[in-house]
Amino acid sequence: MLDMCAFSDLMREHPAMDRRLAARSPNDRVLICSIVRGEVLYGLHRLPDGRRRQRLAAKASALFREFSCAPVPEGAADRYAELQSGRPPDIGRGQGEFND
Repeated sequence: MLDMCAFSDLMREHPAMDRRLAARSPNDRVLICSIVRGEVLYGLHRLPDGRRRQRLAAKASALFREFSCAPVPEGAADRYAELQSGRPPDIGRGQGEFND
């Protein structure tokens, strides 16, 4: 399952991520979760209208077609909340996450 960082690397066409995906076997299944999809769409909606937004939206749509989107189990969401609540406000949260 790809997390947001891995999905971002795919959006940027990062060579290391491209190599990792190219090296997978035919039996390997790559997924994203509904939270990653939501974060990507949220980020796109925050961008001003224009060519950059259109280009990124097209890239995201292509990746969404390539990778299945799995729901996040309730227990995983509960554990995530526990972990996040134990962190100081600015530790472990990149690029303004949860700080809006």
